[in-house]
Amino acid sequence: MTAPDEEVLHRRVEELRKQLEYHNYRYHVLDDPVISDAEYDALMRELRGIEAEHPELVAPDSPTQRVGASPMTEFPTVQHPVPMLSLSNVFNEAELRTWAARVARLAGSADIEFVVEPKIDGLAVALTYEHGRFVRGATRGDGSVGEVITQNLRTIPTVPLRLREVKSNDGETVQVPAAPLPDTAQQLDLFAAVTHTPPQSPPMGARATASPPLGGTTITSPPPGGTEGGSVGITIEARGEVYMQRSAFERLNATNAAKGGQIFANPRNAAAGSLRQLDPAVTASRPLNLFTYAIGYLNGVEVHTHMEELDLLRSLGFRVAEHQLCRGLEQVWAACQGWLERRNELDYEIDGAVIKVNSLALQQKLGYVAHDPRWATALKFPAQEATTKLLGVEWNVGRTGSINPLAILEPVKIGGTTVSRATLHNEDEIRRLGIMVGDYVVVKRAGDVIPKVVKPIEERRDGSERAIEMPTHCPSCGTPLEHPVGEV
Repeated sequence: MTAPDEEVLHRRVEELRKQLEYHNYRYHVLDDPVISDAEYDALMRELRGIEAEHPELVAPDSPTQRVGASPMTEFPTVQHPVPMLSLSNVFNEAELRTWAARVARLAGSADIEFVVEPKIDGLAVALTYEHGRFVRGATRGDGSVGEVITQNLRTIPTVPLRLREVKSNDGETVQVPAAPLPDTAQQLDLFAAVTHTPPQSPPMGARATASPPLGGTTITSPPPGGTEGGSVGITIEARGEVYMQRSAFERLNATNAAKGGQIFANPRNAAAGSLRQLDPAVTASRPLNLFTYAIGYLNGVEVHTHMEELDLLRSLGFRVAEHQLCRGLEQVWAACQGWLERRNELDYEIDGAVIKVNSLALQQKLGYVAHDPRWATALKFPAQEATTKLLGVEWNVGRTGSINPLAILEPVKIGGTTVSRATLHNEDEIRRLGIMVGDYVVVKRAGDVIPKVVKPIEERRDGSERAIEMPTHCPSCGTPLEHPVGEV
């Protein structure tokens, strides 16, 4: 191939990658695609074809490389440059007011802006980008050391492999070029191209009385393969939660059950189990998603508030959950109650609301205590799941004449309500779960929905369990039962 032909091919590959990254962003972040699936597939097929014929053009951040790494024998570990600390918890309005009063006292003012976000029930991860390219992803682990799961995170469509372009106030591009996103120019004027590191946390286990000074040195490692193909750009660690949508979780369990595979208790367990696979192809086959909620450290762009952090994350191509800016505790409490009321309508699990001080300078002033930042807390919502023992099964006649099983349970508290009965749906569900009388089971209660048995905990079996006897006659009138083919 001649040099001019090679240059044309390089340009076409880069153009295809930019287009695919742009359409991924429109589809997965904005939920507003501008091309059809067929058109997207045609672009992807063209890029795959070129890379197959010219493997020297394959790059780790190409959209074709979300799946393709070899299985690992174990996960390496990495020390988080800035520890991923836990949050303190509050459980009611009185405790929230006590926390807010402490913040006001330490801040020297009650006139404080807060940001309220949903507390996504997933697996916390840290995503490191150098010169705009995704170079490392790790689990939270113990907060100080996490497992490196970069190849698995690459398979998630909402994890950008290259960050979108951000322009500074002086017009300089500080990020790897990407297709332009409409309607973001005003938003990007917020950010100036200077170095900033958000308030650093103390070492794990230390008790901090003050935070380190604002700014300082960004802790990074050299980008793999140098800087060729990228701009000076920014270095950023984005923090987020990998989760599985409820609808996707139900489909996964149904598919696994049909194949005799693993049944997951809840979406969080499914997400964690899917992400921590040694074979990235297994992770790629699972419907995982990502919301980002914070910046661990940042170099190349200045932000002054948590709202600006979230705006920057979204501008760079990350998905960010809905959030509210609140002034005063009344607005904070109303926002938290709003999330609680919507909890069961969402297609993802939340187990609370996170409240953060908006000003990064005030976050620095407030500092940390032990493992928790003083400037943030989590309002935990009532639990929706519990473990208890299945004592027996009753069979009742439904409105349509169907015979329905009802689980008789050892009474257990779920979300402030005592639950002693739960639905097992039908005979097919009992067989699908492989549940037995005497099993310890996971029971879920969401809002006003009738509690249901989710799964047995087979690891707790001791041999005393017995099979559930299916009825042969109607429990009401004694008529022999029929089970038409194809009905449950």
